[in-house]
Amino acid sequence: MGAVTEPTTPPSRALALAVVLAATAGFVDAHVYLFVVPVFVANQSGNLIGLGMTTGQEQWHDAASALVAIASFIVGVLAATTFLRRDRARGVPARVYPLLQIEAAALLVLGLGLWIVDPTISHGWRVIDLLVIFVGAGAMGVQSASLRSVGSVSITTTYGTGALVRVGEKLAAPLRTGDAVPDPQRMRTVAVLAVVLGSYVGGAALSAALGSAHWLVLIPALAMVGAAIAARADAIT
Repeated sequence: MGAVTEPTTPPSRALALAVVLAATAGFVDAHVYLFVVPVFVANQSGNLIGLGMTTGQEQWHDAASALVAIASFIVGVLAATTFLRRDRARGVPARVYPLLQIEAAALLVLGLGLWIVDPTISHGWRVIDLLVIFVGAGAMGVQSASLRSVGSVSITTTYGTGALVRVGEKLAAPLRTGDAVPDPQRMRTVAVLAVVLGSYVGGAALSAALGSAHWLVLIPALAMVGAAIAARADAIT
């Protein structure tokens, strides 16, 4: 099975979109973890570790919450990838904007639902927690499959471990090869990855600084609405 055809968005616009997506993921991740239920909806590496630790300590509620997040994220990735592959099968460039519209709608539902219900941080069994995890992680899974590159630089907007490894590899390359001449493409890759990672961290920092008011989740939701509109305009033009 061939790779999904990537959209031909100009690199500068793709980078701007990646910044919005990464900041959104960081904001929602931090808000849910700090103020609703201690589970990551975007960073599934953290949930995998959490699943192992909570299972080992027989903390079944926390283990189940992490498992729901992982499963929902996978469902989101699967649905988005299937959509993009259908475009490839039709011989057309992959359309990102319908996926961003879905994510924006999911985050609006999440923000409005949290605002109305106004739950406090939970360490017990609540239906609202499972709904928040399902909607949030599913939306982040859709996002993960939506934008995979900025120009020739492969990126991820919902987690950072792989990006950190790549930054380290790129920075270490001159030491390995003895090449004293800077490689523009290598430094461009480092710069793009650093910007995306910084956006994710910045979104999380902003969420933590603004506090626990659940209407704040509408901020990244509205940012996603704008991103979806911009992506659709790019596709039309």
